[in-house]
Amino acid sequence: MRWEYLLYKTEPTSWLHDSVHEQSIEQVLNNLGQQGWEVASTVETNVAEGRTKDIVFILKRPIPEVPAAE
Repeated sequence: MRWEYLLYKTEPTSWLHDSVHEQSIEQVLNNLGQQGWEVASTVETNVAEGRTKDIVFILKRPIPEVPAAE
């Protein structure tokens, strides 16, 4: 099976970089899920003092197999 990948990046909503808008992220991920995307992993990037810079969602979905020409 072959896969295609998508990166979705979101940033924290507060100036302290300690919160995210959960409903907004959930809505985006649900919309992507309806398109066949599945979250494979997440990565958090940091700035000084361990504050979150952004969160990257790595999504994947299978690429439909094309039958070989005979």
